Amino acid sequence: MTFFIFLLKFSKLILYFKLVSSESFSAEEPSTCKVFEPTLPYGRLKKHIFCNYEQEIRPREQHKNTTVNILLLPKLMEFDSGANKFTLNSWLRAEWNDDHLKWNPEDFDNMAALHVKSYEIWLPDLSVWNSADLNSDLIFSSIASCFVAHTGFVACIPFIKTTVHCSSDYENWPFEKQICQINLSSYFHYSDEVTLKVVQDKIMMDQYVPNQEWSIVSITATQVPGYIWPTVVYEFHLKRHAGIMFTLYVIPGIVLMMLTLVMLWMDVNSVDRISLGSVNFICHLFCLYDLHWQITASGRAIPYLLKFYQNSLALAVFSMVLTILLRNLQVVTTSSPNWISSLAVFVLRYRLGRLFILSDEEAKYFVEVEEETENNAESMQYVTIATKKEDTWKRFAKILECLSFFCVLVTYIVLLYTCIPKK
Repeated sequence: MTFFIFLLKFSKLILYFKLVSSESFSAEEPSTCKVFEPTLPYGRLKKHIFCNYEQEIRPREQHKNTTVNILLLPKLMEFDSGANKFTLNSWLRAEWNDDHLKWNPEDFDNMAALHVKSYEIWLPDLSVWNSADLNSDLIFSSIASCFVAHTGFVACIPFIKTTVHCSSDYENWPFEKQICQINLSSYFHYSDEVTLKVVQDKIMMDQYVPNQEWSIVSITATQVPGYIWPTVVYEFHLKRHAGIMFTLYVIPGIVLMMLTLVMLWMDVNSVDRISLGSVNFICHLFCLYDLHWQITASGRAIPYLLKFYQNSLALAVFSMVLTILLRNLQVVTTSSPNWISSLAVFVLRYRLGRLFILSDEEAKYFVEVEEETENNAESMQYVTIATKKEDTWKRFAKILECLSFFCVLVTYIVLLYTCIPKK
């Protein structure tokens, strides 16, 4: 056992001497550039700049701040309403000053600028903090070309594809407006080291290709003050092109509303009324089934249009049930309660009530009776017609039918005002 412990300590000692010897050898090795001496001015300039250049070192002194000016140049935009994801393809112009990339143009044949690759110089560690794809949240994840001037001015324009989640609102579907944000920030540098500054409030849209379904209403860029990391928030206001959606879903809802009202206006004993009510009910079901495929289920609120169809379906079912009830009331032969007779008499006292309650023949007969009994008590006229036992239930059914029609009409007017989406 003692022998094995001795071998272990001996091996550790040998390893220690090897590490020390390697470190001393590396320390003695001079840090020089390549022996090759370029002859062209471009080669000599790159060797002069990048001989001892370190990409990891921030291009300012430790106590000084590096200001990075950014400008967004959108190219393509996509919005997945089902997944609530906003994807933006764009260029991002980033500019800053690097004190380590300065030279005198007279020493290099008046060469005042050069183009380099992004991996050769220091880059601001910009990232999309609210990215939905964490594998591609870094802005400079791909190689880009950068412009370097002799004054130390650096400009890079990487092409980026950013996908973020949106807090969507589908209440006004299909005319809803979505708001999506892209939060740009530094990954490691604090606000006292790096400052992000928006070049201009207006975003350049010269190279933007319009989307077929969504349009960008406005874009705002805001610098977040007082935050520990430098942050810029781009807010995109989107609006759907909903002309086709209006034709496919809003107009059919209005047509179904008219079918329900026409059904209630028809004679309760008509077979056509039952047929129209059945077709109306089936059409409501088909429209709701189609809407269930079009409207995303990820929204936080029920769309107004879906509420309209839901309430319209309830009114269609009410109309069918009312039709069956009224048809049964008209064949009732038992004597009616006093309150039903009183209600019929009260309604027939007024010409408007007689207009909706009485048929043409009954109205003509009522006029003749009214002329003959002009000098008698008025109540006798109404009682003569309204209190017949065989007609009381029919009068009551007609009153219910008229009241139901006007109640449904008022309900639809309210639904049109509150539930039809506004453009």
